[in-house]
Amino acid sequence: MVDFVSGYTGEGPAIPLGYFRMAAEVSVRDGRTFVSFSNVMPDSQEMLMAEDEPATVGADGILWFRFVDGWGNSGAGAFGPDGRLSLAMVKRSDDWLGANIGRNYGVFRLTADACAELDALP
Repeated sequence: MVDFVSGYTGEGPAIPLGYFRMAAEVSVRDGRTFVSFSNVMPDSQEMLMAEDEPATVGADGILWFRFVDGWGNSGAGAFGPDGRLSLAMVKRSDDWLGANIGRNYGVFRLTADACAELDALP
């Protein structure tokens, strides 16, 4: 997924920040399902990511998983067959730097078209 984002200071026009980039992957190995994802905020280059997190497949096809991000925050996620990826911070790190990555959490809609857009960016 690629989305152009702007920042706001509370005064004046929006400040263009660049492209927010989000990618996710589902893999199956030895009968177990895993989810990996990453996203990058354009202004700070802060990355939220998790790799090969074990997932439970719900009856509705939604993959449920938990992770600890690179900033020490505990998170939970759900990835649906419709491409909807939801990432929630469950417990914030004690490190003050860990709180800032919170803006990379949220609900994202990943589609094949968005992946093509991501691949086309410089």
